[in-house]
This record gives sequence, C-alpha cells and structure tokens, in this order.
Amino acid sequence: QAPVEVARSVAVPVGTFVALALTLVPLVVGRSDQFDPRRFAVYGIDRRHLAVGLGVAGLVGVPVLAVAVVAVGQVGAWSRSGGTAVLAVVAALLGTLTCALLLRVGSAVGATFVGPHRSRDAGWLAALVIVVLGLPVASLLFRSDWLDPASTELQRIADVAGWTPWGAAWAVPADVASGRVGEGLLKLLVALVTVALLAWAWWALVGAALEA
Repeated sequence: QAPVEVARSVAVPVGTFVALALTLVPLVVGRSDQFDPRRFAVYGIDRRHLAVGLGVAGLVGVPVLAVAVVAVGQVGAWSRSGGTAVLAVVAALLGTLTCALLLRVGSAVGATFVGPHRSRDAGWLAALVIVVLGLPVASLLFRSDWLDPASTELQRIADVAGWTPWGAAWAVPADVASGRVGEGLLKLLVALVTVALLAWAWWALVGAALEA
C-alpha cells in the first residue's frame, strides 16, 4: 500500500478535480439534458416528487457512476481500521452526492442562463476550460517525482483542496488516516453543509422551472 501521505496527496486533488470539472463544464456548455426540470413542467408533477425523482435519476448517469467507481476505490484505500473505514464510506457517499448535485445544479443553471445566449464559440470555450483544468494534472504526470513522498507540492495542493466544497468529502478519510482527526471532522462538516446547500439550490431551481 502507498504511504498515507502519498495516497492523500493524490486522492484529494483527483477528487477535487473531478468535482470541479462537473461544476464548470455544464455551466460553460449550457446544454439542456434529459433531466432538465423544465421538460417536466407540463406534466403537473409536484415540486417534491420532481426534485427527488430527477435527483435520483441523475445518479445513474455515466458521470456519476464514474465518480462512484472512484469513491469505491477510495473506500478500499482508506479502510485501514474500523473507524476510518466507516468515515471512508460516509465520505464516499458525500463525495458522490456532491458531484451528482453539482452536475444537476450546473446543468440547470447553464441551460437556463447560458443556453439561450450560447454562441457557436461555446464549444471552444468548453474545450478551453477542460484544457485549463487539465494542465496542472498533466504537468504533474510528466514529472518523474510527482509521487515522491519527499515532495510537498501535491501535499500542499491536498491541504488547500480539502477545505473547498469540491474537495472536502474526499479529504475526510485521508486526513483521519494521516492523523489529522480534528481537520478531518471539520471537513466532514464542510462536506455536509455543501450537500445541504446544493440540495437547497436544486430545490430552488426545480421550483423556478415549475413556476416559469
């Protein structure tokens, strides 16, 4: 098994990068998808059933399933003791829910505010966003010492990313496993608040779609 600090310095930035991509790409593309709540406004479905139904349906999409695979892998990586294993499972669920809600909220906002004004250059802009997001990862991959336990670069990135809404869930078991129990529990709180705020945003967007 990889040393805890090395595993942490890889797992947290990767999870953060995935969540950030699922936030920005739908916003930039601004394309309506099959789970756009505006598509269902004519069927008279009440707000609660529509918000929950579309949210659950979004969990079986390819992007979220890919995130779930990554989350399961992280559970295996951090299941070094009973307490850490429980936190790893909770964090994996929170990380997957965060990404699923980011995708739903980003798609709804992008389709509503970006989609009607999208130009033919939007595709190029989306590609630019992906390239900009991928450059830091690529630069690390091409360095021979990017997984060197003595290197502190990735550890600094993990330290910062773990306090963001995109990386908090992924950092919880990593911090606890590396002895940062207090930080891990605080980041668990950040992850819970993030999911709650995203759920509220999705609820508000569904309500706005039904009232439009």
